[in-house]
Amino acid sequence: MDVTQDTNAVDELPVEFVCIVSERDLAIVRYMLASLAISSRHFSRPPRVHAFVDHRCVPEFANIIELPLIRQWLDVRVSDKSDYAEVLTGDGFRDQMLLKFFASALVSTPYYWVVDCDYFFLSPLRIAAFMRGTRSTYAVEPWIEGADDTRRWRSATEAVLGKCIPLNGMTDPPYILSVAVVSALLEDHNLLQRFRDTNPPAAELDVYAAFALSSHPDAHHWLTRGDTGRIKLLNQDRIGGFPRLSSLIVPEDFDDCQAVVFWSYWDECESVMRRFLREVFEREGICSVGNESLLAPYYRPTSATELTRYGLGSVHGVYSDGWVHSEIYMQVACDADHFILNLEADWEVAVAVAIEGSPTVENHRIGPGVASGIVVIDLPDGPQPHHSLSLTFTHHKLEVPTGRKLVAREISGALPDSP
Repeated sequence: MDVTQDTNAVDELPVEFVCIVSERDLAIVRYMLASLAISSRHFSRPPRVHAFVDHRCVPEFANIIELPLIRQWLDVRVSDKSDYAEVLTGDGFRDQMLLKFFASALVSTPYYWVVDCDYFFLSPLRIAAFMRGTRSTYAVEPWIEGADDTRRWRSATEAVLGKCIPLNGMTDPPYILSVAVVSALLEDHNLLQRFRDTNPPAAELDVYAAFALSSHPDAHHWLTRGDTGRIKLLNQDRIGGFPRLSSLIVPEDFDDCQAVVFWSYWDECESVMRRFLREVFEREGICSVGNESLLAPYYRPTSATELTRYGLGSVHGVYSDGWVHSEIYMQVACDADHFILNLEADWEVAVAVAIEGSPTVENHRIGPGVASGIVVIDLPDGPQPHHSLSLTFTHHKLEVPTGRKLVAREISGALPDSP
């Protein structure tokens, strides 16, 4: 069936969208916007998206929304986060939650849909999936004793609202907020200040849902079973660790969904979202002329500080000019005698690995269908507590300290034999 012929109860989307875009989101926001554009093209008027963007990223984001596919099928309005500096905290994590509330002053529809940059829309949006008459649906469910969401968010949210909160309001997307409810919430200055100050931070969606249930219960059609819009949330336990996002997943895995959200796989989903978009292009027969950059790998700047923050465990592939490719993964460990580097990649790349002062240089080619490269390098003799790891990717070179004392704790099991 031609997607442009799909019908709704009305021919306009009754909600506007809000998304918060940080520098790291530039790797994936293009896929969210492109998939939203494709899924919304049957509406007579392009849906409006309010994007709050880090100041230094505004020019690059402006280039993204000028791509023909996005410009044709979406109406994207850009707000510079720096314009809200007086009402924000300077904490990027907390501020992105606050901006979702402040967005209520900009939208022109009674409800607005808060989407993160890791959404990927898979099929034409159907109003009936998330609206019941003039009210949006909103999913809540009782807290699960011992669950991570309960441990992380419940006590902080109760501290902000000053009452017991029996229901979790962020279990199932979509998160479609009422302008009237948010406006009333923002008018309570004491509540807003507690939201700014409470540590650890409260969850904005829990605060919103609890506030709406107690003061504006008629604002939503409340659901306790989820399935508000057939949106699949990929979520794993961040505290206890979570498995790698499978490179084998395909859009067909979510045939019964309107969208998939890569919630706990934020740093891993760029290549998957790009592949999803390529498959949607092919399925829908969409011409890529003018939109080629949507399908190109994205590189983002990084620093030695970022690389070594976690002892070089689970590090992305790096180029010497400080740009990281999100499809190469590395795990690093060392003990008193060896330096071990485990490489994986979803694309083919040549890499040379060396340690400062070591006579050993390992050359590897890794890529699709090629087993992960295990590199074991003898560390040079001597009392030096730290060495410099040198990686060369296609003639680009990066040198960073290994932090050998820190990463030694990450070794488990027996070390591979030296080459």
